[in-house]
Amino acid sequence: MAEAAAKTVLDKISQGHLECPICCCLFKDPKILDCLHSFCLMCLEEMIKSRQRKTSQIQQKITCPVCRRDTQVPYGRLKSLSSSFFLSSLVDEVKQQQAVLREASARTATCDCGEGKEATWRCLDCSDNLCQECRKAHGRVKSTKNHQIISLGDWRKSKLPPAKHRKPITRMCKKHIDNPLCFYCDKCDTLICSMCAALDHRSKKHKYLKIADSVRFFRSEVDSTLKKFKKCEQRFNYTVNSIEHARNRLQKKLAQARSDISAQEEAEIAKIRNKAKLLTEKVDEIGQERDSEYEKALMYNRNQMNRAGEIVKAVNDLMSQADDLEILELKPKVMHNLEFQKEFKFEPANHGPSFIGVKCQDVVSDADLGEVCVSEKWQLKEEFGKRGTGDEEFKFARGVACFSNGDIAVTDTELGRLSLFTSTGRYKTSIAQGDGCRLLKAPDGVAVTHDDLLFVTDKKKVEALNDELQFVSDFMYVGSMIGNAVAVDTKRVAVADGGRMVINIYNFNGSLISSFSNDMVDKDVAISNRDRLIFTNFKKKRLLCVDFKGNEVFSVVPLLNGEPAEPTGVLCDGDGSICVAVQSRVHGDDEVQKYDSNGAFVATVAQGLYNAAGMAFNHAADIVVADGVSVKIFERVNMAEAAVKSVWTISQGHLECPICCCLYKDPKMLDCLHSFCGKCLEEMMSKQKPGAEKIICPVCRRETQVPEGGLQSLSSSFFLSSLVDEVKHQEVVLGEASIPTATCDCGEGKEATWRCLDCSDNLCQKCRKAHGRVKYTRDHQIISLGDWQESKVPPAEHSKPITRMCTTHIDHPLHFYCDTCDIFICSMCAAIDHPPAEHNVLNIDDSIGSFRSEVDNILQKFEKCRLRFKSTETSIERAQNRLQKKLAEARSDISAQAKAEIAKIKNKAKLLTEKVDEIGQERDSEYEKALMHNRDQMERADQTIRAVNDLMSQADDFELLELKPKVMHNLAFQKELKFEPANHGPSFIGVKCQDVVSDADLGEVCVSEKWQLKDEFGEEGTGDGEFQFAAGVACFRNGDIVVTDTKLDRLSLFSSTGQFKVSVAQGADCHELEAPWGVAVTQDDLLFIADQKKVKVFDNEVMYVREFTPLVDDQEMSESGLTGIAVDEQRVAAADCRRNVISVHNLDGSMISSISNNMVDFDLAISNTDRLIFTNEEEKRLLCVDFQGNAVFNVMTLLNGTPAKPTGVLCDDDGSIYVAVEYQATGDDKVQKYDSNGAFIATVAQGLYNPMQMAFTPTGDVVVADVHSVKIFERM
Repeated sequence: MAEAAAKTVLDKISQGHLECPICCCLFKDPKILDCLHSFCLMCLEEMIKSRQRKTSQIQQKITCPVCRRDTQVPYGRLKSLSSSFFLSSLVDEVKQQQAVLREASARTATCDCGEGKEATWRCLDCSDNLCQECRKAHGRVKSTKNHQIISLGDWRKSKLPPAKHRKPITRMCKKHIDNPLCFYCDKCDTLICSMCAALDHRSKKHKYLKIADSVRFFRSEVDSTLKKFKKCEQRFNYTVNSIEHARNRLQKKLAQARSDISAQEEAEIAKIRNKAKLLTEKVDEIGQERDSEYEKALMYNRNQMNRAGEIVKAVNDLMSQADDLEILELKPKVMHNLEFQKEFKFEPANHGPSFIGVKCQDVVSDADLGEVCVSEKWQLKEEFGKRGTGDEEFKFARGVACFSNGDIAVTDTELGRLSLFTSTGRYKTSIAQGDGCRLLKAPDGVAVTHDDLLFVTDKKKVEALNDELQFVSDFMYVGSMIGNAVAVDTKRVAVADGGRMVINIYNFNGSLISSFSNDMVDKDVAISNRDRLIFTNFKKKRLLCVDFKGNEVFSVVPLLNGEPAEPTGVLCDGDGSICVAVQSRVHGDDEVQKYDSNGAFVATVAQGLYNAAGMAFNHAADIVVADGVSVKIFERVNMAEAAVKSVWTISQGHLECPICCCLYKDPKMLDCLHSFCGKCLEEMMSKQKPGAEKIICPVCRRETQVPEGGLQSLSSSFFLSSLVDEVKHQEVVLGEASIPTATCDCGEGKEATWRCLDCSDNLCQKCRKAHGRVKYTRDHQIISLGDWQESKVPPAEHSKPITRMCTTHIDHPLHFYCDTCDIFICSMCAAIDHPPAEHNVLNIDDSIGSFRSEVDNILQKFEKCRLRFKSTETSIERAQNRLQKKLAEARSDISAQAKAEIAKIKNKAKLLTEKVDEIGQERDSEYEKALMHNRDQMERADQTIRAVNDLMSQADDFELLELKPKVMHNLAFQKELKFEPANHGPSFIGVKCQDVVSDADLGEVCVSEKWQLKDEFGEEGTGDGEFQFAAGVACFRNGDIVVTDTKLDRLSLFSSTGQFKVSVAQGADCHELEAPWGVAVTQDDLLFIADQKKVKVFDNEVMYVREFTPLVDDQEMSESGLTGIAVDEQRVAAADCRRNVISVHNLDGSMISSISNNMVDFDLAISNTDRLIFTNEEEKRLLCVDFQGNAVFNVMTLLNGTPAKPTGVLCDDDGSIYVAVEYQATGDDKVQKYDSNGAFIATVAQGLYNPMQMAFTPTGDVVVADVHSVKIFERM
């Protein structure tokens, strides 16, 4: 083990200090360069030869492979370099020790005398193994007697004594070879012997000393130099630390700058989002208002229609169920009710408000922008109390708190009273000084917990009461303080003593949590949701905030009209904001101000207070303020409110009285044809003022004149009476039908097998026969009891006709009806009181027939009115739907603009951050260079110092003095050693952020649709990009615009900005164009062209694809003239203006249908409601048909109130229609907008010269072919 350890030590020594850095082997003839690094002679020679081979030049210098310093090659080449004798001796020693170890590893050692005897001793000087005899001989020989000899066992165990066993080396003079070197000449920097000193170094210029003294002085000089280096090293460390500190500060400032940029970016983005939010809210507000108008119009029209429907239903029920006499008797009322058509008016469908949009604008600029503040306002909702000492009166209402049921507790410090009121201010109860066994001495501050526990500060106690002001518990203050104010949160109670300027914090059970003093504590305190205490100081005019340990968070001065004002009550909101009541010098000019959680003023939220003190939130989140002699309840108007609308429903039964909700009893009919029980009407009439002559219908609120005979003289509703009787009868029938066995009503107990429907009797077989024999019953309808029980009743009437008798001539039935008097008459009345010359007397059957015919005519008119209503309702609903669509588009536009503006801000932040990073990297690079330079300098110095230290510790005196010039030369590095100083200036970097969002709104709300000219290209001429008559226009998905010129018979292609690309003229290729007119582009970018008799298809590069002919008959083809063309997702429609035909095809050209209409002209469009829209210029009409050719509408186009010629037509996605209209004056043509039912909405574009076809671009703009130019309009 000892041998292995010794071997390991030798290997480490040899590897760390005795290996050449070039060949990594033990040194062989080591040479020392000027930098004091040593290398094998052979390695240096090989290195310099290699350099000479590469450069083909003799190398005068050699560069150290370790430190890269140059050494001048001496005249005698590399062999003349100083040899490292101590390295050579060390290498020899290591080799010797390694050999010793190898020999010691053998199990049996023999003596080196050659006699083969076993060795037991080891001479450390000769390195010989000795037997016992040689051991004795070794001690007898003069030259070896002083050698150190140890036992071989001890030697093997490496138990070597610490003393050196190597003899000192004696160096001889080269000039006087018999004389040893014993002096060192400082002048010549060389070792000399005594002869040299006597012969060559005798002058005073030469100063030589003994080698030992010279070595001692040399070591002293080196030590002094190394001490100086220590100071230099300290200076280096300080410089490096300083540079690193500056560098770290730079990184910190860079991070801070990035953080500032990010914060400013977020702030600016927040502004953009806030602007987008405000603009969206404005759009929503306008949208809701307009939607409400549409809803009102729909409700009004539906109410009108429901009212009319009720009248029509009542009339239909009357005409179908009442008998002729009753119908004629009610004829005046029926005709009066049917006059509703004269008053029947619908709210028209106003499509103007259905448009809403936003005109967005850029708000991000270099200009500064002030802070956007959305102020909160409070609105007085209710007030109760006045000056006095009564129950509902106050002398000084100071403290206020609210329970969860809305009840309000108020303290009056002047009266020493605690009062309880309802949420509306109605007095409930109170506790005054001296009331009850639990005396209230001076109630002041109040606060209510979530559990409805009321804490009241009462001098030196805190009383806890329930929501009925009944005592629950109390606790004493710590330190005999007097409580002025109290505040609670979910688990703590804070009590402020303005006299002792102390705030104590308690648990709900009264146990003390903490207590702290503050000379600003006064009479008001609140707890925020951020674990902070907010309080005011009235005299010192301060609003303060501390944490629960008393550490101050902020302290601000409330201002009123720019001057410091006295704060009183304080209240914390759930969002951390703070409301403070502030008193003014002017009576009645106090106000409540709002601050954020950091004490920054936000806004004034309430004004007009007189002596505001305590404040609290009630159950509805309103704010209750104790204001001296009254209590005010403020509503926060910026809070969202929900309104609940009740919808009245119509009674499901037709035979129930709307008043009592029971089956009619003696039903009476009012003039509005609504019926009610006679008794119900009498009860209702009795509640009116005495002498009232009119009764109001509870259903429709129409008035009916009470007849002279009273309510009983009102018309009876006989048909309702009969229906009620029938229902009751059916109930009885159903009840009887449930009896298992029915007996005959003759009373003999026989089983009944028949049922008389007229008598409602059960009949046996004998009674059935008797029923048929009796004169009065022989005509009754009789059926089997089984059929009757199964309700198999034939539909024929089974009740006897009612014969009405004349009330004047009671023996005469009523056979006539006098239209003049609107009354039934008998024959005697007709002869005596109603002569034919003056009265129009008709037979009842003729009169009822005439009346029914008249009612039918009126009802037919109502059906037309119903259709008109449905059309109006549909139109309003379309306008409403369009409004919702435009609202969604407006919100989307706002969101897109906000995103674009945010992208600008992010880009600005990115650029600024990149600039900061660029400067930071540049400066950090400078610091890195300084550090690298200083470290390189120091590392080089360290290498020199290590080499000098190694040399001083290992070399012998001769070698030290021999290498002294080189050592001193290397130690002169301090003169060249210069560190880069620590420049702290560049370590600072920051950003001075500025606002880039301007004061302008994000966009403008457009409440009516207008087109704004965005771009225009083309002029009159025949060249490329010029037009003689631009008629057709269409757009590809990439934005390219294709235009037809009907005078030049040319098709041209332009970019989206109007730059000419290519054209196809008449006869341009084998698929020549004859007379291109209308054009249309599909979703797949296929261009369909109406070209006289054919439809030709091109791609988006105006290359021919295919063609088809709409008509196949030769004669028809000769007469054909295709002009207009339109496409949708799966169809193409072509208009033939010569034959007045529209042909509908699949996109491959196969025929679907053909529609003839003599109004077919030049232009055509397909709407998204599967309709064809076209115009007729000569007849000045805008028409719509379905795909079967059925007319939907046909309207005249007007311009300034006079008929105008329509040309181009275009359909939008919402079903609306755009029509180009020509006017008499040049340059005054317009584009009008119509709804899907042909109703005019608005004029959207003006200033056109001769507009023809129109088309949408991919971005939603509108391209109009306008004779000599093409105009692009942006829809605003």
